[in-house]
Amino acid sequence: MSNLNSTNNRIIIITVPHGLCLARTAGSTIRTCDLRAQQASNKLYEKLVLKNNYPTTLLSNIERAEHDLNRPWSREVPWRLELTKILKKLRQLGNDKEIILVDMHSFVGPIRRIDKYPDENFKNKKLALLDFKDNDITNNLLNKLKNSLGDDNVIFVPGSEVNDIQLTSRKYVNYSFLIENNEDKTIYTDKDLDKAMEIIADYLLEFSLPNYSYISTQYNNYNNDNTFCNIL
Repeated sequence: MSNLNSTNNRIIIITVPHGLCLARTAGSTIRTCDLRAQQASNKLYEKLVLKNNYPTTLLSNIERAEHDLNRPWSREVPWRLELTKILKKLRQLGNDKEIILVDMHSFVGPIRRIDKYPDENFKNKKLALLDFKDNDITNNLLNKLKNSLGDDNVIFVPGSEVNDIQLTSRKYVNYSFLIENNEDKTIYTDKDLDKAMEIIADYLLEFSLPNYSYISTQYNNYNNDNTFCNIL
């Protein structure tokens, strides 16, 4: 875990809830983790350090097959409690602090919302951004990634209430992102990943953040809405 201090005013937290990959690293073909998420988080960390920002990275200490740390039912698991403790302490430093969370994932097969895209299969995409609804902050990053990786290679996918780290962090942060990286290196090469993390690092340091009171109100609205998963 890196130092929480940054050389600029933006505090960036990178979470990798499915990043522990013991079985797959040892050769198992069963999907027990997000195999490429840690690689992406390490690359993003490197890019940010070169730009004089020192993020904090939280890598999962259990495999996804043991417990999915990005789901509502994992909120009382020690790893999630530690994340909440960190975010709460950061926010207590003051509402003038600029805090960003990046929840890093990778995928093997299709990323899709059955209710929204019943016939779509996105497994051939390089990268996807997930958010609860279409918005300028996510769209601006999406367009930058498309310009670099190709229009057909990067997509926006509407999320749902199960993207729980992205949702619950908005109680404390100014903004949260969820990034999905293709695990197939014949589609999304290491060079592609390097380019993508360079663009994301630049964007994290330059985009205009919403104020904290706005995003925390958004969290409360989502969290209290019984029709949350149907708002998209």
